[in-house]
Amino acid sequence: MMTEIVTVSNTLVTAILDGVDLDAEQRAELLAVAALSPDAVADVNGRTSILALHRLWSRLLQISGDPHVGLQVGAAVPGERFGLAVHAAQNSEDFRSVLRRFAKYAPLINGLIRCTLDEAEPLARLTMKFHWDALSLERHAVDITFVGVLAWSRAHVSRDFCLREVRLRHAMTSARDRYQDIFGAPTVFAAADNELRFDASWLDAPVFGANAELGAMLDRFASEEITKIPAVASLPARISQILERELRRGHRAELDEVAEELRVSPRHLQRQLKAASTSFSALQDEARKALAPAMLADPSANVEQVAFRLGFAEPTAFIRAFKKWFGRTPGAFLREKR
Repeated sequence: MMTEIVTVSNTLVTAILDGVDLDAEQRAELLAVAALSPDAVADVNGRTSILALHRLWSRLLQISGDPHVGLQVGAAVPGERFGLAVHAAQNSEDFRSVLRRFAKYAPLINGLIRCTLDEAEPLARLTMKFHWDALSLERHAVDITFVGVLAWSRAHVSRDFCLREVRLRHAMTSARDRYQDIFGAPTVFAAADNELRFDASWLDAPVFGANAELGAMLDRFASEEITKIPAVASLPARISQILERELRRGHRAELDEVAEELRVSPRHLQRQLKAASTSFSALQDEARKALAPAMLADPSANVEQVAFRLGFAEPTAFIRAFKKWFGRTPGAFLREKR
């Protein structure tokens, strides 16, 4: 049974605070909004509720005025600042082992993260997403991580390391030039997965300054620590799958219907989602957000049709929601895609 709130490492919280140019008053305000004390987040071995991180990040977006401030954090903060997951990974003999270890231990940074490494030639792919994204933190986490991975690779593998393509699940295409300047590679938006794609030959590259003995010791320690992180239950992910399946069919599934399919009571389902730091309505919104770009890109569809397929009573409600999700109207999104 799922009883634990999803948590993030305090090292992530401090890295975010240090990665943006904040004065003492703004830093104190962010901690206060998140109901965190400086002493609490200073404990690098401690963990914080993802709900607190969400409050802090939401206020940071307001203070910075930058919807892509994660790119700034990823560029400004050295990878080692993110704790044990990176320390264990970077003390590996080759780049392949670095990415394998990082993918394995990334939940030490944020319990919702899922990372995989596809090593198939000619292009290797590092993929990252959340088990679910009801708090809309995934794209920011991806920005921080992908920029950080690129910077780390150029510092520890080769200054010539380069990406072939970056793929992102979000559809905020107005920042296309900024992403492509940072990554030095074509960037695809509204993709099925968040991916860094690069030549698979880089996987065999040695790592500068790696201490294999230390890496083996940290690997054992990280393996022990990862078992202490509550496993993210599959219920929210399963519900998201059901909601997306039904929306593709043009039907907006309600709580009672999903509970019946899962053979649990609606009340039990709600309690389990609350324990997982989310809610049914948040997962509904996330499913709509995930499907909207692809539905709009269908040449046979129009805004009104997509709105009704996604369960909006009026097209204007869909337009407002889309602008909230992606920072532009559906019409503007379609013009940019063309």
